[in-house]
Amino acid sequence: MHAFVQAAVRRVQDAAEWFDVSGFQSSAAVAWTDDDPQLDTRFTVAFRVCGRLPLSCTVIYDAGDIEFPPDILVLGPAGFAPRLADIKPLVEWQPSNDRNLLDALTHIRRLYIDSQRLLISTCGFERISFEAGCLSHFEDLEMLLENDTNDVTCYFYIPFKHNAFAQKRAILSLTMLVDVESGNVSSVSRELLVPPKSQESVIQLPSYPLEGLVVDYVAQVIAFLDRTTELRISARTARKQLIESLAAEFQPILVEYDDVDYRFISLYAMISSEIEGKSRPEIHGAAVINITLPKTFPDSAPTVTLISPLFFRSEDSHIPVSKEWRIPYNRLMTVVDIVDFFRSEMQAQVVQFHSSLGR
Repeated sequence: MHAFVQAAVRRVQDAAEWFDVSGFQSSAAVAWTDDDPQLDTRFTVAFRVCGRLPLSCTVIYDAGDIEFPPDILVLGPAGFAPRLADIKPLVEWQPSNDRNLLDALTHIRRLYIDSQRLLISTCGFERISFEAGCLSHFEDLEMLLENDTNDVTCYFYIPFKHNAFAQKRAILSLTMLVDVESGNVSSVSRELLVPPKSQESVIQLPSYPLEGLVVDYVAQVIAFLDRTTELRISARTARKQLIESLAAEFQPILVEYDDVDYRFISLYAMISSEIEGKSRPEIHGAAVINITLPKTFPDSAPTVTLISPLFFRSEDSHIPVSKEWRIPYNRLMTVVDIVDFFRSEMQAQVVQFHSSLGR
């Protein structure tokens, strides 16, 4: 890639949510057969709208005057022909500003989305035209219409912010299939696109009634997320109370615990007794006790695993012997009940586990 355009192109590549850059080549007539990437000043940009690539353009920098604004040849559906003279970043091109290209392409993308919204509102299918009007107040709304012989497909990308994602933007993606002959909606698929590194990475959305309005379904999803967030906060509080209580009760044998999500605590118990005349105590039992809480605790039971610090699965294995300890848990048990249970039963379980190894 030509050194002058590298920074500008990199900004477009970084906006991968909106653009896909490919097909680098030279725009200099004398270099059509030259494979030197340093001469590349021509490339293709595809525009992402509603997760699809319905539009693309060819960007051509003048190899003879690289600081001159590039030609942008839009390759899209019939009826979409933006006036490049109206695109301010091209008209007011500043060679030193490496955002110019990104700003110009973003402007073209917005013009295309606006043209799609107009197309949908006047497409002749009353249902989706009405849906589009009801959603017009959503900022950065994206809509896309694709025609087929028997069906029309309408895509909706509806962005919103919610506490479930720390007020970062999520997108409700809906794909609505409309029968051309009847004008009725035949199917609706849905997906929630969550921000990166969200705690709620996979969310099972409520079902979508074919006769329901999109705007009502958006409200339903937000209410569903409200309930999910409340349950998650409540569950974390319950986990925190139990883990911290176990850590305080078993402080002398505490190995580690999760103080962020409160999902895990590890203890090390050794049961022994002094024998007269011997320098070493007799070991009756030893185990690492790992207690794991599911995200749905207290509705779901903790998982407890006993791990031997002395014995492995076989002579050739480096994996310690382990056993699940199934505790008699029920939803009505309090934190005090659970701590009392471990206090009263742990020693016997460790001794029994150690004895069962028979080594």
